[in-house]
Amino acid sequence: MKSSLTISELEFAEKYSKGTIIEASITDIINPSQIVIDFGEGYIGRLSLLNLSWCLPDGEVEFKKYKVGDRIQCVVLDIDFPNQQVILSKKHLSKPVSETLTWDRVERGDEFNVDIIESFNNTTLVKTTDNLYGIINNSFLQENSGRLRVKVNSKLDFSELFSFVPASLDVEQKDIVGVIVPEINFIEDELLSYYNFKSSIFGVYCNLFTFYLSNQKNLLRIFYSFKHYKRFKMHKCCQSFAK
Repeated sequence: MKSSLTISELEFAEKYSKGTIIEASITDIINPSQIVIDFGEGYIGRLSLLNLSWCLPDGEVEFKKYKVGDRIQCVVLDIDFPNQQVILSKKHLSKPVSETLTWDRVERGDEFNVDIIESFNNTTLVKTTDNLYGIINNSFLQENSGRLRVKVNSKLDFSELFSFVPASLDVEQKDIVGVIVPEINFIEDELLSYYNFKSSIFGVYCNLFTFYLSNQKNLLRIFYSFKHYKRFKMHKCCQSFAK
């Protein structure tokens, strides 16, 4: 791989090798998911919302806090020489929540007061007063009251989320796992199947993205600034489709 690089590219790769920690100013923010940093030497740094935090909801909160001109510390993950982009991550500078003592101390059946953040198809995202995120199935919600009392059903380590049920649920602690019957689903109707996606407006934009990805780096702005492209699952599905 390195043998095909120019001398200047080899020097750049040595200066910004994988794992290098950098601090730089934000030069652009492309809603809803990209932060751009100017590296100089003709390169830009690209920090995705997905690499802001190990927990996606927390990453979305972080993303909204940043503005052009802010200084940000990141670690280099990779260098895309053809497009002159440095792929960056902020989350790799800290431990995942699931590896902290706070997470370890939480047990099934522990109760929390939570605030409702956002509702999806059949799942609602909530946050505890300790800024821990979790989900609860909409079948347990009588009305959107804004604040709930819940208990932990399980820990979803892969997504840094808790699965909650109402604190008032009258079940034995050992039986809580069996209570959840409805499937948790964040996915919009357009993404429930390949055919639905292909036929939707998202599929049209994904085709454009696929066509231009190899040689038109600046057209990433068009794709990521698409007004209605908001959900994480849409982002992941487009990436999979593009491959």
